[in-house]
Amino acid sequence: MKKRTLLLVAMIITTGVIVAQAPQSFSYQAVVRNSSSDLVVNTEIGLRVSILDGFTEIYAEELTPTTNQNGLFSVSIGSAPGFDLIDWSSGNFFIKTEVDLDGGEDYTIVGTSSILSVPFALYAQKANETDPVFSASDAAGITSGDITSWNNKLDAETQSLEDVLTINNSANNQIKDIMDPADAQDAATKAYVDNLVNNLMLDIYSEIGVTDIDGNHYGAVRIGDQVWMSENLKTTKLNSGVEIDVVEDWSDWTNYLDAGVCWFYNDASTYKDSYGALYNFYAVNSGALCPTGWHVPSQTEWQTLIDYLGGESLAGGELKETGFTFWANPNTGASNSVGFNARGTGRRNYSNGDYDFDQEEAHYWTSTNVTGQIAKTVTMSYISTEANSANGYMKQGSSVRCVKD
Repeated sequence: MKKRTLLLVAMIITTGVIVAQAPQSFSYQAVVRNSSSDLVVNTEIGLRVSILDGFTEIYAEELTPTTNQNGLFSVSIGSAPGFDLIDWSSGNFFIKTEVDLDGGEDYTIVGTSSILSVPFALYAQKANETDPVFSASDAAGITSGDITSWNNKLDAETQSLEDVLTINNSANNQIKDIMDPADAQDAATKAYVDNLVNNLMLDIYSEIGVTDIDGNHYGAVRIGDQVWMSENLKTTKLNSGVEIDVVEDWSDWTNYLDAGVCWFYNDASTYKDSYGALYNFYAVNSGALCPTGWHVPSQTEWQTLIDYLGGESLAGGELKETGFTFWANPNTGASNSVGFNARGTGRRNYSNGDYDFDQEEAHYWTSTNVTGQIAKTVTMSYISTEANSANGYMKQGSSVRCVKD
């Protein structure tokens, strides 16, 4: 049989006083729930109520009340023979409730509880006395409407976090939505601390720079949340130690499909330190061109830098080195405001192997491949403040800037 339960909400004991006689009944109210803790509403139930003197049953009666919309039923106890024979002046009395939710007599014993108010009231009547305080009880005025929101009852909570932590010195659960600390003793979230550490590391990387596998050391600069080399890459080895072929002959360059590197005008002594190297995209696409912990930036990473500096129409001026040593006149809008030191290092033509645009343009590879022959570049000019995304043939020779992982 499915287990049934009865929840006692209040035993409202109101005695019907008859002059010169002891009252012969008292009211009993309870809320009924099923085994799933759902209220049993608008249902006729079978109820057996008995009164115990200690463990001995001295009175019992059976009723079939109907619960209301709140699962509450009200009955009057005392209609069966023998109620008037109870000697309320002695004994330790309990009330036992048994219920059948199907309205029959297949009862399930629900529980037993002590009777306090009823015996004393009845005993007072039997002694020809009255209790003027009983009718003023807080329970006397409870109605079905008073328990409508019984399951949603919420007591006021006035404890502070300090009160809670004092109990066990632990919150035991995550504490959410903490503000960033303002004073020395304020708590800090993990996200706040992680952000501090990340900013500290970015500053450290920008201070110490990086050294490639050839032993060339590069300065670095933090721009927003990125750390960039502040000069062009000039290694002739992948970070695995594999040599990159230095390709000088123009015809070899135009037909070269492996990782290749060259110096402007094939003059390393003049251009290596000031211009860096020019690489084809096959060197970039190796994924091992930059020092370990650094990489060739994607088009998206370049765009993050450009957006940080005001967008394509302005970023070139912010990135270009000032003056006319490495840029042709007029070097429009050059401010080098973030210390990027972009120079007019030109490019090597993919179709004839010529070196073009010395001091007039800068061409930087991204790691973004477009097609089998095309990859994305970023270009700047001596007559513009722009930094534009462009397509470059993979056999083209362009500069490389590395960004920190």
